[in-house]
This record gives sequence, C-alpha cells and structure tokens, in this order.
Amino acid sequence: MVGYNLRFVPSLQRFRTFVFEGVIGRVLSLRCEIGQYLPSWRPDSDYRQGVTAKRELGGGALLELSHEIDYLRWVFGDVEWVISSLSRQSGLDIDVEDSANIIIGFCSKEEEGRKLIGTLNLDLIRHDSTRTCLAIGENGSLRWDGLTGQVMLYREGEKVWRELFSFQHHRDDSYRAEWRHFVHCVANATSPLISGEDGLRVIEIIEAARRSSELSRRVDVDKCDEPNGVNS
Repeated sequence: MVGYNLRFVPSLQRFRTFVFEGVIGRVLSLRCEIGQYLPSWRPDSDYRQGVTAKRELGGGALLELSHEIDYLRWVFGDVEWVISSLSRQSGLDIDVEDSANIIIGFCSKEEEGRKLIGTLNLDLIRHDSTRTCLAIGENGSLRWDGLTGQVMLYREGEKVWRELFSFQHHRDDSYRAEWRHFVHCVANATSPLISGEDGLRVIEIIEAARRSSELSRRVDVDKCDEPNGVNS
C-alpha cells in the first residue's frame, strides 16, 4: 500500500463522487494547483536540511507534491502524455525544482476527436497557500478546496457558486483513516485502495515530466489500452 492519504479526505472523496455522478456532465477540462512557501511548512526546523530541499533525498516539487498526480489519476483516469516545465524560480537555498507546470493528457475515450486535457501546477514558493482542483464540465464547474474542505458547484445558467459539501478535516484525520484501512486489509487479506501499481504509475508520470522538461516536448506515458476514469 502506498501512502497517498488524500484519497481518505472526505471532501476529495465527495468531489470524486460528484464527478462520477455527472453533476457537471462530461468533464471538458481541469485545473489543479497546490502551492505553499517551503520555509513555512515546518517552521520549527531548517527547511534547507529537510528532505524536500535536497535532490539526494528525493526532494523537489514533483516528488514531494506527487499526491496531486495520484488523486488526478484516481478521479480522472490514467495519463497518456505530459508536457512540462520544471524550474527553480526562487532564491530558496535548495538544489531541486521549486516549480512544476504540467499539461496532462488523460486516457479518456475520444468524442468528436477530443480528449480530456488538464493543467497541474506544483510549487514550493507560494505565500498564499492553496490546494484546489477545478473540473470544467458541459453543465457547469465543480471546485474542490483541500484547505477548507469545501466542494463548490457553479451550475449552467446560475450566477453564483453553491456549496455542495463541506467538512473541515484535521491534519491527522486522513492519516488515521489510511492506517485503519491498511490494518483492515492486512487482517482480511484484501487489496488496499492505493496499490503498489498506483505508486508505480505516479513515478512513471514524474519521470515523463522530467524528460519532457529536459527535451522541451511532449512525452508519452501510457498507451491507454484500457482507459478508466470519469470520461471512459
């Protein structure tokens, strides 16, 4: 089992359910972003000595914030290709990328020649901390806010956002839920929600994003023989 605890956050679970139930119809596009200033993550420690700041320890925005890649696969399906730009934009004393901007092509079934394409922005430099996902659909838009625990709907023909769900979870809630799930799987010999294969898929996307940034071109990830996700 892989420790992607966001799958155990109630508001993200509900966001996924709304997407699968077709609350906004077919998803046409999506915008996902997460950002927080690295020195503020763990204010009682020196950010320069932490795992996130060091390449040799597996740091950088892509690996540290790979939770977003996992939940995008979980909600919208496998990834076919990526186009990315990785960079160190700030003056932070780190030897890894602090910003990653990725265009993602998903393995959704084509309709009139169209496939689902989204953008993912990851950074370690943003002072106004954010974690959001916006799904733009045929009948409106659906927005998840991971910091407030809200899922908001902007329906076609309306002029305001409407709250569909709100639950402000505490930081450790999702970790506890994940541990309970893991223990249950061990005790009952059942498969976990997040498998080793899921973790491998995320690493493949990360490696493709690195190559894309280095080569300045699109890099394929999956042949999409068996597409899954909301638009499959």
